[in-house]
Amino acid sequence: MSEIRVVSKESHETLETTTKDTVSISEASVVLIKVNKDDVSEIKQDGRNAIITLKNGEQIVIVNFFKGGDYSTDNSLVFEDNEHKLLWVQFTDSNGALLENITFSYIDKIEPLLYQDGVASPWAWLSVPLTAAGILWWANNDDDKSSSTQPKDTTPPAAPTDVAVSEDGTTVTGKGEPGTKVIIKDEDGNVIG
Repeated sequence: MSEIRVVSKESHETLETTTKDTVSISEASVVLIKVNKDDVSEIKQDGRNAIITLKNGEQIVIVNFFKGGDYSTDNSLVFEDNEHKLLWVQFTDSNGALLENITFSYIDKIEPLLYQDGVASPWAWLSVPLTAAGILWWANNDDDKSSSTQPKDTTPPAAPTDVAVSEDGTTVTGKGEPGTKVIIKDEDGNVIG
């Protein structure tokens, strides 16, 4: 079974670390599961619980993850893969509206998802416009088919900085690691840039 770590958004302390298939949430938390996204078959809501089904048939149940039947939550779900890349799983947009499809955003660390002085960190929402617009950052993709004797860089790119979306939504600006590929998608998942 995958390792699960529950971190309090308020105190920033680890509340529980387990390899059991069920974990219960009693306060606003970040739930960090060591699992590759590609090993996940399904993520669904069952009442207040989040159920993650892996391709090998195992299920992870997070009790009290949701507030009710509409995917609203004060909790955050993050996957950590074998290369220690963190993937934030999002069910709603920055306004709390249910997303048509669950979206995933790479993050460098979980701290932006934790509360700062009792409120959500504004840095966490830096990636929401990126996700809402469907921006995906990928480093060193396989588009370059040239053979090289140098080892492949497997370090994920740093999170983008100074990201801004114009009021009319037609322009995205920001700073990122050189050589990083940027794909921009609309809310329906269509590539627009």
